[in-house]
Amino acid sequence: MSTVPRVSSAIPGAPAHFGSVLAHQPALADRFADLYGAFWASDVLSARVKEICRMRNARITACAFCRQVRFAKPIAAGLDETVIDDVTDDYPNSGSLTEAEKAALRFTDALIFDPALFDEAASRAIDRHFTRAQFAELTLGVMLFLALAKVLITLGLEPEHLDRTELPTPARRTWGASATDGPHVAIDPAVERVLGASPELLARFRRFYGELWRDGTLGADLLAAVQQRIARVHANGAPEAQAPRDPSREALLAYAAQIPFEHHAITDAAAAQVRETLGEDGFVAFTVAAALSDALCRARMVLESATVDAGTA
Repeated sequence: MSTVPRVSSAIPGAPAHFGSVLAHQPALADRFADLYGAFWASDVLSARVKEICRMRNARITACAFCRQVRFAKPIAAGLDETVIDDVTDDYPNSGSLTEAEKAALRFTDALIFDPALFDEAASRAIDRHFTRAQFAELTLGVMLFLALAKVLITLGLEPEHLDRTELPTPARRTWGASATDGPHVAIDPAVERVLGASPELLARFRRFYGELWRDGTLGADLLAAVQQRIARVHANGAPEAQAPRDPSREALLAYAAQIPFEHHAITDAAAAQVRETLGEDGFVAFTVAAALSDALCRARMVLESATVDAGTA
């Protein structure tokens, strides 16, 4: 873990933070803003539930930045620190959280911690409290919260100290005809089935995720190898295809393999080796790709483990 940025700002005069670092990949940054803004602007799933799940993710991933940030929209809707303080391991016994919020938190725990937690009882609780479209937003949100936290931690963008800070909620941006351009990137059928209940958000996610392939900074072969390595870490994928031994490539994949369970253990030296091999723009893209691959793999395991069709209300 490092609180010293491992990559420079791409915006002259600006300090290194998530936005200025992601600017090394301007198209990827633009498509992330499209996706995240639309997610927070939608009221299909309430901002309160989204923020509660974001806080749970922050505590489990130990993202110091995420733990201290609060978005304005859920606060304006009445979410206060009394409720947030109950987002602990003892949340099932909370008197401040609703049963729907507890169901959302159990799903969050399953996706970011242990897929076995999404058992039949948990799945039926989702059915009782959420529509398919709401469950789509919940699934997408937890995936994004998880990936974003790991990118922040891995790139050394956690502040040494941060007071509790209220930030403007990401806003919806104009979405033109170009929003659906780019390659069609395959997503696991179980994940696509759930996200498909929110067609606009699925399209925006495809556009964001597909930019990693469209850009060409990393190459499809390396991106596929990252997916395979992370699936192996989760013990939930086909054996990795044999490739000629390449120390530089192995170092890249060893870095990616730490993202699922050892993101805090990545050293400055390991991060520097990836940065030197790929350049700063490639380092940023590679970290985003590994974090998204981890989130997608976890979502697949959770959704495949469900014993009923969650989100059917």
